[in-house]
Amino acid sequence: ADMDLVSLFALALLSFLLWNYVVLPELWEQYFVSPVRPFEKVVFFPTLGFPSATDGSYRIPIRVWVYQEQERLGKIQQYIAEYFASPTPEDKRRLTDNTSWIVHKNRRCAQVAVIFESTDGQPVQHRFRKLTGPNGHVHEDLTISKELAEHLFASKNGVFQFRALLEEGDDRIILGEAKLLKPEGISVISDIDDTIKITNIANKRELVKNTFSRAFQAVPGMPELYQRWKSKLESRDVAFHFVSGSPWQLFSSLKSFMQDAEGLFPRGSFHLKNFRLKDRNFLALFSDPFEYKWKIIEPIIASLPQRKFILVGDSGEKDPEIYAALAQKFPSQIAHIFIRRLDSTQDSPQTPSRLRISQSKPKLTVEERLQQVFSAIPAEVVTIFRSPTDEIS
Repeated sequence: ADMDLVSLFALALLSFLLWNYVVLPELWEQYFVSPVRPFEKVVFFPTLGFPSATDGSYRIPIRVWVYQEQERLGKIQQYIAEYFASPTPEDKRRLTDNTSWIVHKNRRCAQVAVIFESTDGQPVQHRFRKLTGPNGHVHEDLTISKELAEHLFASKNGVFQFRALLEEGDDRIILGEAKLLKPEGISVISDIDDTIKITNIANKRELVKNTFSRAFQAVPGMPELYQRWKSKLESRDVAFHFVSGSPWQLFSSLKSFMQDAEGLFPRGSFHLKNFRLKDRNFLALFSDPFEYKWKIIEPIIASLPQRKFILVGDSGEKDPEIYAALAQKFPSQIAHIFIRRLDSTQDSPQTPSRLRISQSKPKLTVEERLQQVFSAIPAEVVTIFRSPTDEIS
């Protein structure tokens, strides 16, 4: 009887292992996992290449979004149109364009692959080990050799290009690129909303209008400043990194505004927030900007110990607090901090009144807050400005 129980247990265990590790993966691969389909859109987000400290190779984090366009008007779009959109046809068209991502159908379990050229021009294929998640995104590192990196610096100014490897018969050419960073140089890490783009985050109604129904507008003087930096620092391998609390779904609109239409700002990498209405990523859109931006910026600086960094933000949210903390952790790498001063009085940026510890606590003026935040940072490292045209060289 004991042997029968042992045999039964062994059989059950074997069946469990076969089902979970052989049959189920095979069924999943066959019926759920597939390459990108011809009717699905693929977006490669601009990225960077980070040099290895040991063998000269480069690590390239690639983020991809796979989705299917939907034309129906979602309930959230209708809500925004009813309560926030201006009545002009142009504003309504812009509203539809800027909120279309809300109703797009994200592709789950897509197998993404890319192809690029080796030093001798031969095609090299790379198939992602991970599949796209519920939000249609997959994020994975690709490593290229020292020889290929040197070839790219010599022939293509350090720009690594790749394209999506699609199914036979799908003739689309979907390109992605990464800027390879030299170990030494200058990196400009910049906020977007209310730093280089007028958003008015403090006023929620204006924020929604400026995000969804109005044409994006640059902060006066900021495009000229960034182009001046690009020209002036080009010999020092200047690179730009744009970090924002906006969701990845707004990438196309932001890129079109910043770089495609009139080339207002230099090309650079984008670092935005994950967002999906149906899961906890929805709440992440409203999470603490300090924690979110720290997780983005700190690894970039840490992975490039020989580069110098210029940090640009505004006083509306927590850019001063984030940059001050980074300057204390990386004092030899932070070359300068620029903060655009917004006209507001607050004791805790973006903190709802019901969450403040005490309503009787005296509110700090912007000057008092900034003085307090940067008290431990050398004065020559920090510039507070209103107009970059008059106050930044």
